[in-house]
Amino acid sequence: MQLVRFRHKGLRRLYEDGDPKGVPPGWKLHPLRGGLKGFWSLTVTANWRLVFRFEAETNSASDIDLVDYH
Repeated sequence: MQLVRFRHKGLRRLYEDGDPKGVPPGWKLHPLRGGLKGFWSLTVTANWRLVFRFEAETNSASDIDLVDYH
């Protein structure tokens, strides 16, 4: 699957440039550490997180998962 259009400018900037500055702070976008180093996480609701690997070199997201952390 290829992403072709983003309605949210911050997500588009993250996808195109690898720049997370436009993503709302409430989403709590952050790189993960430890066993999930190389992955990013953002809050969806309550305990649910969208976790993905972002490849800046190819401007692609992979290994996308929706997980309940708690």
